[in-house]
Amino acid sequence: MKLNQRQILLILLGVLLPLQAGLYWDAVAEHVVKLSYIPILGLWFFGRKKNKIKQTQISKVAIALILWSTISSILAIDINRSLFEVSRYIIVLLMYLYMANYCDDQKLIIMLLVGLGIGLVFEDLIALYQNHYGQSIGWDFLGEGSGKLWSWRAIGTLRFPNPFGTYLLFLLPVNLSLLFVPFKKNIKILLGLLMALTSIVLIFTYSRSAWIGFAFSTVIFLLLFFKRGLINPKFMRILFPVTIVLMLFFMKYSDKMVTRWNFRGSGGKGIEHRYITARVANKLMKEKFLFGVGLRNFFLHAAGGTVHTTYLRIGAETGVPSLIMFLLIVFFIYKEGFKVMKSRNILLSRLAIGIMCSYSGFLITLISGVLYRWFPIMAIFWFYAGMLSAMSKLERKKVMIERKKRQLMRQKKIKNSNDDESDRQRFNLRNNTN
Repeated sequence: MKLNQRQILLILLGVLLPLQAGLYWDAVAEHVVKLSYIPILGLWFFGRKKNKIKQTQISKVAIALILWSTISSILAIDINRSLFEVSRYIIVLLMYLYMANYCDDQKLIIMLLVGLGIGLVFEDLIALYQNHYGQSIGWDFLGEGSGKLWSWRAIGTLRFPNPFGTYLLFLLPVNLSLLFVPFKKNIKILLGLLMALTSIVLIFTYSRSAWIGFAFSTVIFLLLFFKRGLINPKFMRILFPVTIVLMLFFMKYSDKMVTRWNFRGSGGKGIEHRYITARVANKLMKEKFLFGVGLRNFFLHAAGGTVHTTYLRIGAETGVPSLIMFLLIVFFIYKEGFKVMKSRNILLSRLAIGIMCSYSGFLITLISGVLYRWFPIMAIFWFYAGMLSAMSKLERKKVMIERKKRQLMRQKKIKNSNDDESDRQRFNLRNNTN
């Protein structure tokens, strides 16, 4: 199959999203230009159609959030650090707007999934190497890091295990949902192998928040499938071997998992530190209710520490109104997702279920982490939002086509009825004349 320029860029986007590396390093801003910026900007320059950009409910609130965050940044102590974060918001919004407006074909949705799949295989293989040899490969140019920094926890190319676990959490429910789409047998086998491999790698991250998030997303997945009457013998045939494999790995690595689960920080100070920073965040939300202290400026008000709850950090850094906007964006994302889940298109409906489960698990992890600010995670958050909006647009387009067809059939029927009535009248008139 020959791919055009736009399809290649969409695949590249999915592949590059998890890479923590960038083209320019700065001590404050980290990687100023991420590799994933290339396909995002490339799509706008080379893969854009001429039709007008339409804003969605999600993008309207996102624009308001960016403007609010910009005002907050101007008032911050470290303006440069704060405005840098705003620039990231703009990039992910551009990605969302492109997908919501121009991914108007099911083939393009599949290209995005192919890109995610290739990227996931790459990350899984790197993580297996890291776990087996107890050190990174040393591909620092991709963001992996070097040496034995996290020797017993897989990090992929996201540099740290918790962001990597969250990345896997985002992709696993989608992978699982695609197993219930009527693809060809060889594609289903590949998806099944990828599901098993990624589940094992998730264990090797030893990320407690990712484990909890995945467990929660799995429960939501089962509830949604049960509600739609999709839990049948075929479902169990897929679920059973995956469960057995995971149980075997849980048994083998149970000692490490229990050790990690019971870990409370050096000398038991980890939990205490989190309580302190949470209290600081609450105080800042009260004192700077409207605009907060500025993006990425929280540590300047907490003796270099960070609050380990995304919701508190958003409220503390950009004000309570920005937290409300973020939650409103989440609400509109779920609204789009529930619409697509009702689709008669099996691919779109199953994919929407998987994405909604990913979001559900991710929102749970935000209670105990600040991973939304980790760019690859933020990018995937908006990548999925763009996919849902694109699929919603496809559904609306399909409904409009079907409505037009029904109108044409109705008009044709009325016309035929009128013609029949005219023929009867002429026949009666001729009989009366005779």
